[in-house]
Amino acid sequence: MIVSCSRRTDIPGLYAPWLMGRLEAGFVLTPQPFNPRKITQINLDPQKVTCLVFWTKNPKPLLPFLPRIDALGYQYFFEFTLTPYGLDLEPNLPAKEELIDVFIELSQRLGPLKMDWRYDPIIIDAKRPLSYHLDNLGRLGEKLAPYASRLIISFVDEYKRAKVFQSPKLEEMVELAAGLGAIANSLNLPAQTCAEAIDLSPYGITKGACLEREKIAAIIGGEINLKKDPGQRKACLCAESVDLGVYNTCSHLCAYCYATKSPKTAAQNAAAHNPKWPSLTGKTPLGGEITRVIG
Repeated sequence: MIVSCSRRTDIPGLYAPWLMGRLEAGFVLTPQPFNPRKITQINLDPQKVTCLVFWTKNPKPLLPFLPRIDALGYQYFFEFTLTPYGLDLEPNLPAKEELIDVFIELSQRLGPLKMDWRYDPIIIDAKRPLSYHLDNLGRLGEKLAPYASRLIISFVDEYKRAKVFQSPKLEEMVELAAGLGAIANSLNLPAQTCAEAIDLSPYGITKGACLEREKIAAIIGGEINLKKDPGQRKACLCAESVDLGVYNTCSHLCAYCYATKSPKTAAQNAAAHNPKWPSLTGKTPLGGEITRVIG
């Protein structure tokens, strides 16, 4: 069982004490996304968890807990999103230089295999033209490439609450890919897309899975049989995982986020959070009942 922590909210950045408590307790309660009164209990016995995946823009709060996570016997790796965007898009993140230092510290501690650098979503507009991304990816890449196993990119999607950000045109994606691919190649950094239908392989950017069988097998030191995740978008190639997170709980409040429909609700949920709860959002979320057990 692969456990995502989390595509729905930044657990390492915002809820690290809660996560540590759940790992030590051995289970977590998670409301089902589209029927939150139905609760899934996810058992977190290290013998049943193949790998933890930490999806985050700021893993620094989790660092003090890593020795305890190691002692419990969990294997894990980081999907670390680090972009050059400013406070207009990412208002509640630490300074980027601080995050670069955290990335390097984690890699020196864990090894590059456990560090994926995500440059996403790519937003192309008047303030962030193609040259902006090429310049910044080259600058960030020079610092991060020695400490990352691969570069993962994706382009912004026109989610309902983020229509202000238009998906790039085909010619823009191709032109950018040619430059990004050349930069990644010069840095000896494998590059791939995340859940993109477009084929950018002519520019050295392959279609790939963030949760990839070969990578996870290398991390755990053994073979593993994984199925494609049917719950993700059609173009997503990731292996199946279970997610501990809850939508509308991320107080980073990034302007392009698909997981926060209501900033007000997210702020309220974050403020009400108790790290001793079995769920991010309560003792038994929204008065629901456990209808499913995994693991």
